[in-house]
Amino acid sequence: MKSKIQKSRRQFLRNSAGGAVLIPLSGLLTYGFSTSAAAQMPKLDPADPLAAGLKYTEDGASAARATPADDCAGCMQYEDKGDGWGLCKIFPGKLVAGKGWCSAYVKKV
Repeated sequence: MKSKIQKSRRQFLRNSAGGAVLIPLSGLLTYGFSTSAAAQMPKLDPADPLAAGLKYTEDGASAARATPADDCAGCMQYEDKGDGWGLCKIFPGKLVAGKGWCSAYVKKV
């Protein structure tokens, strides 16, 4: 007969393996399964309260930032979807300009 500790350890490992599979899939659910889904998303309005709070601008050249190379396309939060627009983890469900900038910028490594 198996002890409760061995059963719970097995359950933990089985549940952990299932969770490890679901984590990468969560990104697909957040951003959609294809680029056509991204093409149907609205573009982020700089007047949006969150965008305004983070000083988002579609033209990063006009933003007060550390260096001219600091744009959305070079940020860890950005995922390019083509045509100069992409998805951002900070602004879910909206497209941001690759040449844009906001104060949540974190350089890709």
